[in-house]
Amino acid sequence: RSLEGAQWEEDASRYWGKVKSDHSFSALNDMRMHLRYPSEGKPFVPTRFQTVRWLMSAVYADLWQLLYHPRIPELLWDLNRLASGPFADLVARESDPQAIAVELPAKMRFGEVYDAHCFLDEGAQKALYLLLPEGSHDIADCALAVLARYDWSALPQDGRTLSSEDVEMVRK
Repeated sequence: RSLEGAQWEEDASRYWGKVKSDHSFSALNDMRMHLRYPSEGKPFVPTRFQTVRWLMSAVYADLWQLLYHPRIPELLWDLNRLASGPFADLVARESDPQAIAVELPAKMRFGEVYDAHCFLDEGAQKALYLLLPEGSHDIADCALAVLARYDWSALPQDGRTLSSEDVEMVRK
C-alpha cells in the first residue's frame, strides 16, 4: 500500500500527534510575535538620525559567508562608533545593548557594503538600525533591522525590557 492520500495523512498525524504536542508550543505558530510582549504605550520618537556606510567583513561572516547573527551586538558597536556623537555615547561604558529585537529579511553577504540608517531616541537610549544595500532607498531591500535598548539603569524586575512596539518596529 502506498504512503499517500487522506488515510496516510490521518495515520501519520495520529502516530506523531503525542510527540508533536509534547515538543511544540502552539503559541509560536502565531506570526504576530509583538503581541507576546507588553505594550509600552508610546511610540519611538527619534531625536537623532545618521546614515553611515558599513562593510561586512569576514569577522561577521559564518562558514557560508553570510551574516553570523550572534555578532549583531558587535555590528551595532561598529555602527555606533561610525555614527559618532550621541550614538558613540551609547557604547562608551558598555559595548553591548541591554536588549535587541532583530529581523533578517534578506541575506547579508561577506564583502558587501550597506547603508546603515541609524535612528536614536536619546531620552530612552533606544536606537533603530536599518541596513540596506549600498545606494538603495527602497525599504523592501532592507537586509537587517534591529531595535536596540541601551539603558541598563532602568531594568524592570521581571526582566521584560522589550515592548510590543519595539518588536513591531523591526518587522517588515
